[in-house]
Amino acid sequence: MPKTIPLLRGSYQAKSVIASAQRCVNLYPEIMPPPQDEEVPVTHYPAPGLISILPSPSNASGRGLYLSTNNQLFIVVDDTVYITDQLFNTLNIVGKITPGTTPVSMTDNGTQLVIVAGKNLGWTYTFQTGEFDQITDPAFSGADYVGYLDGFTLFNNPGTNFFYSTLANQIVPFDALYFAQKSGFQDEIVGLICNHREIYLIGALTSEVWYNAGNPLFPFAIIPGVFIQKGCGAKYSICRHDLFIIFISQDKDGHAECWIIEGYKATKVSSPAQEQEWNTYSTVDDATSFIYQFGGHVFYQTTFISADKTWVYDITTAQWHERTWIDNDGNEHRHRAICATYAYGKVVCLDWQNGTLYAFDGNTYTDAGNPIVYRRAFPHLVNSGAMNFYDNFYADMEVGQSQDGSIPILTLRWSDDRGESFKTPLMQSMGQGGSYITSIKFNKLGRARDRVFELSWSASVKTALSGAYVQVRSAQT
Repeated sequence: MPKTIPLLRGSYQAKSVIASAQRCVNLYPEIMPPPQDEEVPVTHYPAPGLISILPSPSNASGRGLYLSTNNQLFIVVDDTVYITDQLFNTLNIVGKITPGTTPVSMTDNGTQLVIVAGKNLGWTYTFQTGEFDQITDPAFSGADYVGYLDGFTLFNNPGTNFFYSTLANQIVPFDALYFAQKSGFQDEIVGLICNHREIYLIGALTSEVWYNAGNPLFPFAIIPGVFIQKGCGAKYSICRHDLFIIFISQDKDGHAECWIIEGYKATKVSSPAQEQEWNTYSTVDDATSFIYQFGGHVFYQTTFISADKTWVYDITTAQWHERTWIDNDGNEHRHRAICATYAYGKVVCLDWQNGTLYAFDGNTYTDAGNPIVYRRAFPHLVNSGAMNFYDNFYADMEVGQSQDGSIPILTLRWSDDRGESFKTPLMQSMGQGGSYITSIKFNKLGRARDRVFELSWSASVKTALSGAYVQVRSAQT
């Protein structure tokens, strides 16, 4: 009888490959609802590809996307702020900001948009008149994050543990007395997020929550008894979705983790495998993140810029996978997207390098024409330490979806030294278009005591992977 090899989780490369060497690249697992097939309870689907919908006129770094309350999409590329129409046909320049590559933060109060980009850097755009101005008020200190709550626009004061707000229903001028200090612990405020009509002050080591108390001198006050013993080590990694906030933390001992705050409770969502990987990077404080929804999943995508790596946490299934972009030499790099939002019926994102506006698309299997390499390693097949022959390997995949007459190829390679190295790969056809029952079978695969299989492909066709079956027989030794 063939032995089933299910794929029960996402990417998990343990500290030692003898424990697990399961890379999961550009594929996300989806758990089948009950009643589910007990043999193949999880299916891996290709991550959405990218369609170029609006080229950048300046070929410079993408920095921010924001859909305003009056349904205008604002795009920031390097030092220029644009608006695009709902058909993505044109880019109209709104104004100029200070050049840079780091992300900007944006919000609006229904009449004016606010853009901030760090210390003393902020601009406003008035919807009705189209006027674009730099904020020069002496009481304005700039911000890394800007939020809106109950008519007030709120800012963190970069490099300090202070935050401040505008007067009600105003952007400028500022009142120099409308500020407060993070009081639970004297660490720097690295991010400010308005959530559930509350202000989450995300510090470098701890976090606390404030609310609109209606105080006459400064409207906001800390919620008594609420204190979160976790902070953020990468200020551009803070994201909000529904009622939770997620970020990359780095504690006082320098250990990088990923945490979700829901309500007033912090929960770690990174695994030891992810943390082991991240803590080999030269730094994690340059991690830049965004959240998007696709195909019934909510993805938190984080790029560690110095490490040239992108990791994605699927909040829906609590599983991780890697995202890569492949250059012309076949080398893996971080994903192209640096930020994303939903606008005009599409999930759109900006290229970190050239400012191109893309749309995520589940029926596209390239990154704007560049091939996407999907890769999935399997669990160890140990067989109680006995030597076994592997007569064949059958990939349980969706096949026969080629639309252009091409014959896509699937590659299989394996390791017999517990995942340390892999042998020369073999290739098999994934079937012509319409050949939906094509059997992808590899024969005479030698013998091993501990084997790790890995599948990969880059075909621009619809696929899905549920696992594999292997025919194994004992080797008489």
